[in-house]
Amino acid sequence: MRLSFIALFIFISSLSYAQKRPSLCREGCAPYVNFFLVKGDSLLPITYLEKNKANKVRIVLDGGIEKVKHKLIITSKNAKITQIGTSDDYWVTPQSNICELIVDARTYEDYQEVQKNKGKDGKETKEVIKTFPPKTYMVGYERFASH
Repeated sequence: MRLSFIALFIFISSLSYAQKRPSLCREGCAPYVNFFLVKGDSLLPITYLEKNKANKVRIVLDGGIEKVKHKLIITSKNAKITQIGTSDDYWVTPQSNICELIVDARTYEDYQEVQKNKGKDGKETKEVIKTFPPKTYMVGYERFASH
């Protein structure tokens, strides 16, 4: 009886914790990028890149800044990078065993970090937390092994 009471208490407390948990966002809801390897029609998370061979990489920008006029700038000191057309796909050719990719986003209009709040009447309102002026922001950095 005592054991079932303890298990019930733990279960109920875990349910109430799950309902109070805030929504997930990275580093204060700042924009970030994800890197994917394009194989045919599939997007695969990058585990490694093939050295001295062109790898087709897609950069996906998340976090709200994708709705603002921007341009992505991909740089690396140990890989050759060429954009494919006007898409977010790039040919990345690593020249060393470690390939570092740096992604900058140059914005052309104000970017506002917005937080959603629920009012007493149940309506959802948006509040501007911070305004970022148009300039270049580093939104991603990743190191990949190349074989």
